[in-house]
Amino acid sequence: MNGKEFTTVVEWTDKYFEVYYSPITINDETDGVIGIASDITSHKKAEEQLMKAKLMAEETARVK
Repeated sequence: MNGKEFTTVVEWTDKYFEVYYSPITINDETDGVIGIASDITSHKKAEEQLMKAKLMAEETARVK
């Protein structure tokens, strides 16, 4: 982590989580890490459906 915050998306057992990590710093030394995970599975599924619909629309337009 190098003392920096970051966010990542993790897939675990058919679910997606957005995980935020932040160092716990006391007296300019990192003593630990705190993490918060949010379930974003429904957002990822909707994103996948939109991407499929977009590809289908583009293919339909190309065929015409």
